[in-house]
Amino acid sequence: MRYTEVRRYADPEAAARRIIEIASTVEPVQDGRIHIDKINGPFLFGDKASPAEYGAGMKLAIERGWLVMHESGTYVRFTTAGAELFARRRACVPPTDAALLREERGHQERHRQATQANHHDGEPAVLRWVW
Repeated sequence: MRYTEVRRYADPEAAARRIIEIASTVEPVQDGRIHIDKINGPFLFGDKASPAEYGAGMKLAIERGWLVMHESGTYVRFTTAGAELFARRRACVPPTDAALLREERGHQERHRQATQANHHDGEPAVLRWVW
């Protein structure tokens, strides 16, 4: 006779893979950061897993080198190995320094163009108040 049901994520390997799967669906913010609540909410409440299963799965994902957790514990980032696990390398791996530099140069160029558009014949734009 069986009194308890089999837990889907009792195996840390299954829990870690599910955590990676959930993290791969989250849109990373600022430098590839994935806020931890975007992962633990669906895992704990959507999948009805226990906090112990979540902790074991997250620990295994970090040990395997799939995720890197910030020292504050507020966000994680995919490593190359973790991103390749679900073949979402472009969307999940933080941009390289060269990519960030290109993006910054693009922002500077758009700002320069917008500034020039507001100036006529080299004269600075004048704001006028209308009453």
